[in-house]
Amino acid sequence: MSTTALTSTTTMLKPDDVAERMGVSKRTVLRWIERGDLAAYRVGSVTRIELAEFERFLARHRAAVELNKHG
Repeated sequence: MSTTALTSTTTMLKPDDVAERMGVSKRTVLRWIERGDLAAYRVGSVTRIELAEFERFLARHRAAVELNKHG
């Protein structure tokens, strides 16, 4: 699949976008990526996260928060 096809059919987010949506710093998002908690693509100095991957991460994050609240 070409890069053009990938970006036209898949919504990609910047780390800044994820940080804003999560209410955290960009550095926190980059740490999640470095630890492997959030999958991302890196080409040169450009890092992008698929929207679907962000949604999966968000669901896992919310589940962990709920688990910690109750136990």
